[in-house]
Amino acid sequence: MQTKFTAPARAAKATIVQEYLDGAAPGALAKRYSVSASTIVRMLTEAAATRLPVHYPGGRYLLPPIEHRDSIVSRYRAGDSLKAIGRDVWPNLARHNWNNRVRAYLHYVGETRRRNCDPRYFDCIDSEAKAYWIGFLAADGSVCRPNLRSATWTIRIELTYGDRDHLHAFQSAIGCRGPLSIINRGARIFRSGRMYRPSQTASVQITCRELGEALIRHGVVPRKSWGMSFPTTVPDDLMRHYIRGYLDGDGHIGRGKSRHWSVQFSGTHEFLDQLRLVINQSVNRHDAGHIHLDKRHRGKSGILPYSGNLIAPTIARWLYEGAAIYLGRKQAMYRNLVEHISQHPPRIQRILTDTETAAIASAYAQGIGVAVIAERHNLSRTGVLNVARRSRLPMRRKRIALTGEERTDIVRRLTRGEPPNSVARDVGVGKTTVRRVLETLRHG
Repeated sequence: MQTKFTAPARAAKATIVQEYLDGAAPGALAKRYSVSASTIVRMLTEAAATRLPVHYPGGRYLLPPIEHRDSIVSRYRAGDSLKAIGRDVWPNLARHNWNNRVRAYLHYVGETRRRNCDPRYFDCIDSEAKAYWIGFLAADGSVCRPNLRSATWTIRIELTYGDRDHLHAFQSAIGCRGPLSIINRGARIFRSGRMYRPSQTASVQITCRELGEALIRHGVVPRKSWGMSFPTTVPDDLMRHYIRGYLDGDGHIGRGKSRHWSVQFSGTHEFLDQLRLVINQSVNRHDAGHIHLDKRHRGKSGILPYSGNLIAPTIARWLYEGAAIYLGRKQAMYRNLVEHISQHPPRIQRILTDTETAAIASAYAQGIGVAVIAERHNLSRTGVLNVARRSRLPMRRKRIALTGEERTDIVRRLTRGEPPNSVARDVGVGKTTVRRVLETLRHG
């Protein structure tokens, strides 16, 4: 039994059915032809008009309007997100429907899923860039499941806003498209009483099952702060690039209060132990570096410092010399290190002859200053003290101040115009002590 429709509806029945198949909603058709929505539904049912083609994967969704169909595909190929496309096509729908509707239509028209990265980039580590980014992700990245029921992996890196160019370089390496996420963090106060001022960070997040599985094979595992081990998949000829990436992400290059340069790594005990063996073997220093474990983490993590103006420049040059990929801040510190060492070369301990050893021991026993002996024999102060210890001489107590006679003698000789260096050598004190007396005279 057929339903009786009004004259306007009967006349426009074929048009209504065609508009519905083209994507018009029943409610919009009802308003346009001045009938109820149920009338439109009955009309479509009698005409056997299926809402969507049978092979359309999103059968519960309406096809997008005709005027938007070409733009959906073109915008998707240009790199626009599903959310942005869906918001423009269906502005009145809830936002959680946008991605599903756009994805269903793209599948319907045969548009393949666009990858936001190269999923096979880390399958084989055969270049400097791949080894570097594996090391950087091992230090400053994270791999985790988006949720408990998900079968994919999410890779995330967050750096300070000043290092955002480094994130752009990572995106270019793996073929990732899209802007960075900028996060404004407010001031934070910790239990220790320290307050961190407001800061701005930049991050990149990629969800890809193949990429996450490849990173896990190379040692970048979830919760890596407690269970990361040294990778066995990085070739030996690319290992320095991996270590440079790790240093850029979770290391330090600088000078301490002792004015000695240091290169420092942090990580788990197991990782640092293997890292120490690789570095020492590469720079031919098998006894360098000692791991300091952190008691707060129950000895499972710590730091590996290489301190000294001989070993630190050696390791830094091995890592950064001729490198094509690096973090700008760490590269700047490396250049400062090289420049400082070239201007102030460290004194290298040499093998002393028996005559030199006897002369140093005799001068020390006579009470001549350690600085004077070191300058006379072109040694460090530590070298002079080591000779005194091996000669079993009693160690001097640290001088608190000059005697009255010494100060008077220094002032008299400086007043006559003698050079401070010769005065220090003759009196048997360091040059710094004479300079302090000279400053006292100038300001007195």
